[in-house]
Amino acid sequence: MAHFFTDEIWVARLAYLADIFKILNSLNLPLQRPDTNVLKTHDKVDAFQKKLRIWRGRCEEGTYDMFPLYWLTFLQ
Repeated sequence: MAHFFTDEIWVARLAYLADIFKILNSLNLPLQRPDTNVLKTHDKVDAFQKKLRIWRGRCEEGTYDMFPLYWLTFLQ
């Protein structure tokens, strides 16, 4: 399996996936708190959807700094 770590495209995809899972985890954890209610949940999900639209626009412009691990693969 070590040969995968020499493949730059594979490492970039892995870094992107790690960033995505970290982002989803940061949304998921607050939704599971005991003091969470429907209003708080709606606000968090709505804000996340707005953030996704902004990120999509930035990706179309070629800016990927919101994915730090993915971004680091290109700096090396």
